Amino acid sequence: MFNLLKKSLVIISISLIFGCATIPTDFQEPAFSIMDIEIRNTAGLSPEFEITLRVTNPNRVPLEIVGMSYDISMEGNKVVTGVANDLPDIGPYDEAVVTVIAQINLMGSISLLRDLARRNTDSVSYDFTARMDIGQTYPVITIAETGKIRL
Repeated sequence: MFNLLKKSLVIISISLIFGCATIPTDFQEPAFSIMDIEIRNTAGLSPEFEITLRVTNPNRVPLEIVGMSYDISMEGNKVVTGVANDLPDIGPYDEAVVTVIAQINLMGSISLLRDLARRNTDSVSYDFTARMDIGQTYPVITIAETGKIRL
């Protein structure tokens, strides 16, 4: 019994060592940029947005995207949210245009409209945040882009 336990621990230790050896230590986070945001469906109570992103893989290994969640906040109010799991793999040192769908967050949008009505401004700040899952070997990657939209 003790021999079986000892052999099992050795096998598990070797598996962990070789498993960690396959993780590249020079992995760089992919880059995102928003190319376009369009309103897709205005017929219902909750319009959808089509967000077109350019994703760049600066690594020598393919980027296999398992899933992604994302949101857009304006003036600190979360106004758009979405998730996607049918995303393309991006080859080494390559980039891809990815289109995802997002839904409006009604309460966040109402708060934004209330905030904008209270002040006189010619621009609105936005924050785009994406959390990308590229598999169990890597941590979830969070990428953020901020900017201003002139009204």
